[in-house]
Amino acid sequence: MQRDVRLLRSITNLGAFTRFIYLCANYAGQVLNRDELAKQTGVDTKTILAWLGLLENSNIIFQLQPWYNNMNKRIVKSPKLYFYDTGLLCHLLGIKRISALQKNNAYGFFI
Repeated sequence: MQRDVRLLRSITNLGAFTRFIYLCANYAGQVLNRDELAKQTGVDTKTILAWLGLLENSNIIFQLQPWYNNMNKRIVKSPKLYFYDTGLLCHLLGIKRISALQKNNAYGFFI
């Protein structure tokens, strides 16, 4: 995955990018807090936005925008983060068996 992503864009801090991917796996199915992700990764928010765009363009993740009747809320509220490939997500989270997946607290976020 890192090799494919590096073909699209040059990433100088590969360690921070790897940490970012693992943190994204922990945010799967949850509301995405970009500022917290930037703080935990040790990079600025603009870099996080660029990396999220890179992962979206390479069809690794997608951001599900919230639905509200009020159009202003749709624009302002944060999206949820999902992975296209749940096998990759399980690998990033260290889940190797189906029984371990079913016992995981985040099991509902995988589907």
